[in-house]
Amino acid sequence: MLYKLKEPAVVAVIITLLATAVGAGIALFLDTGLLILLLGGLSFAVGILYSFGPIPISRMPLGELFSGLFMGFVIIFISTWIHVDGNTLASLTLDGGMVNLQVNLIEVILVFLISVPAILGIANIMLANNICDVEDDIENKRYTLPVYIGCPNSMILFRVLYFMAYLDLIVLLILRVNPVILLLVLLTIIPVHKNVKRFMAEPSKEKTFVTAVQNFVLMNTARIAALGAAVLLTAL
Repeated sequence: MLYKLKEPAVVAVIITLLATAVGAGIALFLDTGLLILLLGGLSFAVGILYSFGPIPISRMPLGELFSGLFMGFVIIFISTWIHVDGNTLASLTLDGGMVNLQVNLIEVILVFLISVPAILGIANIMLANNICDVEDDIENKRYTLPVYIGCPNSMILFRVLYFMAYLDLIVLLILRVNPVILLLVLLTIIPVHKNVKRFMAEPSKEKTFVTAVQNFVLMNTARIAALGAAVLLTAL
């Protein structure tokens, strides 16, 4: 058996992790509100349906969309909502059987724009994975995005998504959401471009898939460092 893992032990770990996540989610909901319950429930559903059910999300050309939006945007939105005052972003209330949802559209759009590099970076990790597995996926009847649009178009999309992530940073600067120091993040386009060229030249799970993960870590670590520097400069 691979890695000498026994099935009962694996199932026990899965159940333990799921129970821990559910317990933490319920505790967070009780300390916040219905909106977190709704978003958390949707996230759990997507996470389970990604690989479970008669037609899992992972077997459709929607993996990049769902993984990018939920891991790149919903998590950031929930984190932001929890830490802002009151219901600045959105509120969901239940009063006498009536559900009332209020959304600060401008603020939510700005949170979405801030999340775009993470959304696209995560989507590209999934896209790179599916590009590498396209032959096996066709054989196993997994109709992922590269199977539908072909590897050449998938490669183009892979590159375009990174371009859009950097364009988003410029848009945020123009909107005065990002401080000027975040322009330094644009310097990461040099190693990111090298990684993209390396992957496109030889898409391989063993050799070049890791470049998509490296790009994600590089871009977001640079953003965190630049934002940290901006906070320190403001404090000084």
